[in-house]
Amino acid sequence: MGRTVVVGLDGSGGSIRALHWAAAAAQRMDATLQPVFAWEYPALALLPFPAGLPVPPQEAMQADAEVRAQGLVESAGALDGLDAVAEPLVLQGTPGRVLCDAAASADLLVIGSRGLGSVKGVLLGSVSAHCANAAPCPVVIVPEDAPDEVGAEGAADGEGTGLVLVGFDGSASSDAAVKWAAQWAPEGSVLLLMHVWNVPITTDASALTFDVEAMDDAAKRLLDAAADLVTDHEVETLRVRGDARMELQRRSEDADLVVIGARGHSMFERFLMGSVASHTVHHLSKPTVVVRAPSDRSPE
Repeated sequence: MGRTVVVGLDGSGGSIRALHWAAAAAQRMDATLQPVFAWEYPALALLPFPAGLPVPPQEAMQADAEVRAQGLVESAGALDGLDAVAEPLVLQGTPGRVLCDAAASADLLVIGSRGLGSVKGVLLGSVSAHCANAAPCPVVIVPEDAPDEVGAEGAADGEGTGLVLVGFDGSASSDAAVKWAAQWAPEGSVLLLMHVWNVPITTDASALTFDVEAMDDAAKRLLDAAADLVTDHEVETLRVRGDARMELQRRSEDADLVVIGARGHSMFERFLMGSVASHTVHHLSKPTVVVRAPSDRSPE
């Protein structure tokens, strides 16, 4: 079965930018691009008459949504030269659930960071947050001002750096993130594997003295093991002492793409997305891939 890249459309600038990014990624991955458009009845239409609004029948709304979806794809100008594009998949339902269902057998789900109806000032919309937590495949969240996907060739033309930043902490999710980057990063990219460590916070007075050098050595061993997972790209490693959320955000400014695991080492294992991943996608400035370990994937 061939590869598939699913992209969410809603007519917003963010979703159009995601379509451009997904088209470039599908071309590079030799994959079929599958646009997906979700529609819902207006909230007021669910209220009883006379408070509720009259709405057209389901068939009419479905037909209208299909026309809108096709128009968005054709007007975006993102598909020139793309070998395989499926007809837009138009489904009734909440966008997050529709996209996750459509991505059930996909290799990648691409969405904009904010869609229609998002609150100004909130970098991650509710649909993006839902998909980052619940999608059955890796999710790429694309900022509205992001360029089309670029790799080493684009970097040579001044369009990007050719750098893919991968956060790694030794967890199963971060291990999956490295493997994803090793397989799917643009040809010629440099993979920068980054591990951020810090002295643990403890109330145990007997443990207040930590061997900082030993902790740094442990970080180096982790990164060396991660680098061994990459065979087809140039690899650089970086270990930094500090706050993982702040350091990933700061270092991402120099990257074309950021790849992170959905959950790292944490005492809060019930949380679907860890604090580092959550902070990163809520403050992203570059396209960011969220990868979860197979055992972490949500059934929803």
